[in-house]
Amino acid sequence: MEYILIMLRLDPLTAFFTIILGILLLIAGKLIIKTITGLVFGAGISIFTFRILSLLNISSSMILVLSSIVFIIGYLVGWFLIKFFISITTGFALGVVLTHLLNLQNTLLYSVIIILICIIICYLLAEIAITIVSAILGIILVIIGFENLFHKPMLTVVSVVLLLVLILYYKTKH
Repeated sequence: MEYILIMLRLDPLTAFFTIILGILLLIAGKLIIKTITGLVFGAGISIFTFRILSLLNISSSMILVLSSIVFIIGYLVGWFLIKFFISITTGFALGVVLTHLLNLQNTLLYSVIIILICIIICYLLAEIAITIVSAILGIILVIIGFENLFHKPMLTVVSVVLLLVLILYYKTKH
């Protein structure tokens, strides 16, 4: 841990913003990831639609209206697709490993059933996993920021524990 923190020496202002970003990830990490995913996916689909519709003989105001509608649909569908692709990749990999561990790789029906069950389980656990990963990243950013701001490991540990208790209290109240 000390070796990692030696490599990540930050000036005080950057350390302060690192702490703020870590706290934001701890409090609303899944919401931030959902928003960024929706914006990127919606913008990408909207730009693609705008480029395709601009090649056709349609009025520019209609192109803007259709691109805006596609942006909203893309924003709403983006989170579902990210969860779907994450669950497909992890569920397929987990299913293949399980079929080999259970020695069922020679029977296609059992392999497909196990892979589909793993994909469904991974889809159901995707939001929990994303929340946990964003919380872990938030804790890491807070630790790096406190260590670079105070340069005292014990004060960093006490500050992070107090921050985690406050965030846990906040999450249970709301």
